[in-house]
Amino acid sequence: MQIALWSNKCGNGVSTLASVLATMIAVKGNYKTLLAHPMIKDMALESYLLSQGERNRYSELGDSGADGLFRLIHNGRLESNVIKDYCFSLLSRSNLDFLYTDNVYEDQVQHHNNFSYLHHKAHDFYDVIVTDLNVSMDHPLFYKTLHEVDVLLVVAGQNRYEITNLMDLLRKEKDKLRDLGLHIQLIIHPFDQRSSLSLKQLVKPFNIKTPLSVSYDIGIKDACNRAKLLDYVLREISIDSQRMSPYFKNMDQLVDKVLTWCQEVEYV
Repeated sequence: MQIALWSNKCGNGVSTLASVLATMIAVKGNYKTLLAHPMIKDMALESYLLSQGERNRYSELGDSGADGLFRLIHNGRLESNVIKDYCFSLLSRSNLDFLYTDNVYEDQVQHHNNFSYLHHKAHDFYDVIVTDLNVSMDHPLFYKTLHEVDVLLVVAGQNRYEITNLMDLLRKEKDKLRDLGLHIQLIIHPFDQRSSLSLKQLVKPFNIKTPLSVSYDIGIKDACNRAKLLDYVLREISIDSQRMSPYFKNMDQLVDKVLTWCQEVEYV
């Protein structure tokens, strides 16, 4: 099962959403899960999940992370079962591995091919791959990655102008997206319940019948700023469901839906 998260605009918390989704899938479903990103724009995931000390110690190991895996690809020696050995293990038994990098890679064809091949090979070992697809829709990696994906979560902010631009973009690409045969779902994130417009009112002009939202949570932002996102998520999801915050109730529902959608796509 492969899941990609994407937005046409920075600042909608896609990296945060990808991290939380991957963690909850790994814990709730006991799936071997890989969290990855194309590594050509920024390293938001690294800064949210790993302290600077952890990153320094990991980089000192030498042949590790994405660098080591790309070297194996170059030498023709990459096997699916060794990918885990080059990832940062966030949970035991490969239940959550993070494809870590200490570099922002050059946006070149060779890197596009390397990442696509690695993404493809990882599918043979991991049950679930969650990809923070932080590239524009016209970038070569956008469709290269989606050819492997079962579910695409399109993330938009709580802003009608932004959603209008996003829907116009998706309509222009609707034929290409339809040919991929994947499930596409709009997520409004973060969503503040105090808004004068309800979720349905916000998306009504766009004829979106089944919008989803994930509530705003200041604790998530604080955890990202302290590189403690994983610890925060694990603590919060261990709380009794009746006392769980709106954010994690939304995420719990999203996990169930995403896994169902993946299975439906695979069945088709």
